[in-house]
Amino acid sequence: MPSNQKQLLYIFLAFAAGFAVGSNWPEIKKKVEPFLNAGSQKFGDLYAYLMQLMSEQKENFDDRMAEKKSKKESSKKNTPQTEFVASIAQMFAGTNKEKLSENLVKIMKDVNSEEIKKKKTARRKNKPQVKKVMKESAV
Repeated sequence: MPSNQKQLLYIFLAFAAGFAVGSNWPEIKKKVEPFLNAGSQKFGDLYAYLMQLMSEQKENFDDRMAEKKSKKESSKKNTPQTEFVASIAQMFAGTNKEKLSENLVKIMKDVNSEEIKKKKTARRKNKPQVKKVMKESAV
């Protein structure tokens, strides 16, 4: 229930406007129909544009994710040895002579680091054996 006369007046006006629109709807519909049709066509165009934009964004995102995945896989496959062999082939073709020396340095560093790792993890093979002496008891 409204608490003052102003609210009661607004409720009464809203009810009267609804009644007037409802009783005259066929004539109002004829006059408003061109605007509604144009609006629905514009809405359809806007919807199609937004869907196209979203599909392009999704394709770009999928392309970036696939590219990252392929880079990770290719970086695992490209060892310094394969890069060295590839640079030798390029050297015979006449390109990237500087890259050959860089790859050779990488290989040498990797070999040295592997040897150091092996030396650090090597265990002593010959452990001193403790002989157990059993005492024979006198019978």
